[in-house]
Amino acid sequence: MSQNPLGKVVDIIIAIIVMFFVPFIWTMSKSEQVENTYARSVIDNFAEKVAINGYISSDDYEQLVSELCRVNRRYDIELCHTATVYEPEYSGGVYTGNVMEYINKTYTDEILRKMGNKGAYLMNIGDSFTISIYQRRVKGVSAFAMMLFKTGSAYQEDTVTIANIFEQGYQSYY
Repeated sequence: MSQNPLGKVVDIIIAIIVMFFVPFIWTMSKSEQVENTYARSVIDNFAEKVAINGYISSDDYEQLVSELCRVNRRYDIELCHTATVYEPEYSGGVYTGNVMEYINKTYTDEILRKMGNKGAYLMNIGDSFTISIYQRRVKGVSAFAMMLFKTGSAYQEDTVTIANIFEQGYQSYY
């Protein structure tokens, strides 16, 4: 310790930072890791339920939103259903023997609209389904720590992609 009064004040400030601020930042960092793990678990469970059932029900989607709201973060949820559509090709009203293949993608707004009308959004064998969640903004200590240490992003992304959920079973790719 220093003998002059200014040195003692500086020593006390450094001690306070080391004793309180650093553990506080470390604890908040661990808290964020737990929240990220929880959010990943929630979307994994939702995607697995969709893969097993072959549809998204209004109740399942509301439960997903409710469970994601339990943490101190707000997420934008993006759903994407990809289906391959086959159509016979005609020329002048005569079947040519060819089949045209189209990839049809349906996104969140349309899925939610169809769920609202029918109570569920149905999928077919061989379709694929993707759910992505995007953190809207960072609050509190996370924003402060990011400002201090210039790390992270205010718009973080967690994505779970389920490919060919009905053909090959549930597969989660990160």
